[in-house]
Amino acid sequence: MEVHQRRLLRQWDLEAHETWLAEQARKGMHLSGSSFLRGFRFKRGEPGNFAFCWDRSPKDQREFAAYINRRVASGWAPVADTGALVCWRRALAPAAPLVPLRDAGETRAMYRNMAKEYLFCSAITLLPLANAASRMLGGKSSWPLVDTGLVIGASLYIAGTAYAIVRIKGRAQ
Repeated sequence: MEVHQRRLLRQWDLEAHETWLAEQARKGMHLSGSSFLRGFRFKRGEPGNFAFCWDRSPKDQREFAAYINRRVASGWAPVADTGALVCWRRALAPAAPLVPLRDAGETRAMYRNMAKEYLFCSAITLLPLANAASRMLGGKSSWPLVDTGLVIGASLYIAGTAYAIVRIKGRAQ
């Protein structure tokens, strides 16, 4: 039987989400996929002890096969995909040490790339924000409610993105 659970995947706090997935697996809820509209898909089964790790998949399709093979060879299996992020799972054996999915340098690089993408999105959002604000301040706005909504919405988006950048930059250190 499949169960869907919605949970916000905060890219600056992937470790907390990985811990939550491990807790779900110990309860017998095994991650089997994800979708934007329905959230995370779980299958009920026997409780298990698993480690989870979210990782950025390479954008270049030529690197993707090598990326998958390298992760699978180290004992990890892909269980969900959100587009840019792939969730990997590995069974935890009582006596065997856990081989990390990526080393500290790869983790820092992943968070640095996320911060750059957030910064780029914020820069793009500034253009319509500046345009709407200048129309409002100059008194030339044809649609004052639309411009006000745009200014407020874009400001909130930029504030949220700035928060994400600060959190991600802290992880990239």
